[in-house]
Amino acid sequence: MRSTPFIPAQRSAPPDPAYLERRVRAESGATRVGPGTARWLAALRVACGLVLVWAFLDKAFGWGHPAPAGQAVAVGGWADWLVLVGLGGVGLALLLGVGLRVSAVAGAILAVATWSTAWPLAQDSSPGVTGSVIPIVSGQLLFVAVLIVLAATHAGGTWGFGRTWARVPFVRRHRWLL
Repeated sequence: MRSTPFIPAQRSAPPDPAYLERRVRAESGATRVGPGTARWLAALRVACGLVLVWAFLDKAFGWGHPAPAGQAVAVGGWADWLVLVGLGGVGLALLLGVGLRVSAVAGAILAVATWSTAWPLAQDSSPGVTGSVIPIVSGQLLFVAVLIVLAATHAGGTWGFGRTWARVPFVRRHRWLL
């Protein structure tokens, strides 16, 4: 009877952070960008997050910039609460750099809903009717494009918790949460 010699298990060194980043990008399907571009995208992500968090706080507490003072969402209906939760959730996710895919979808829905409530295709310029100088392209639709770019380039990994988030076991099993 022939026995196999005992070979002790070798401990491997912890993976290189750069290797982990490449692996997360490869698994997530994120577009590769250089370090300079990553910093610009991170700055764009933080700026968009601040815009949404400010809108959340202003609508929640009625600070008067631009929501009218005294008209906080606390006195509004359920639709106001849904918008408020959407603004706060997407804004916080952008600031933290986590869940950018989910945030892009939720933010896109929120932005398109906001764009459609103002009905920018209206041609009537009489008082009380919303109209638009450029009816198709608006700030809300540009915001949708920005959210898609941020999610596609994994912009949460720079100046955010995106890398840490990608290593959470639950997120590793459910890649759509990136």
